[in-house]
Amino acid sequence: ASVRMSLKNGRIQAVEGKIVTVSFASTFHKDKVAHTDASRNVEEILERLFKQSLKLQCVVDDQSEGKANVDEKMVNVAEAAAEIF
Repeated sequence: ASVRMSLKNGRIQAVEGKIVTVSFASTFHKDKVAHTDASRNVEEILERLFKQSLKLQCVVDDQSEGKANVDEKMVNVAEAAAEIF
């Protein structure tokens, strides 16, 4: 599976300071995106979109429906980043 498919499985869970936390339903997808090159590419895209340096933090979401009320704009950012891969 490609990084793009794994990224589409991720959901932005939180943005605190300069850390963007993306949760994944499985360790497989989390590890795919957290891989150094992939996460660096996503960080570059986030930096271009938000005009500031942001760090990507990948986590596994145990209850994947936990935070469904995430800002739609942030989810669109994840989709925009996914278009690159």
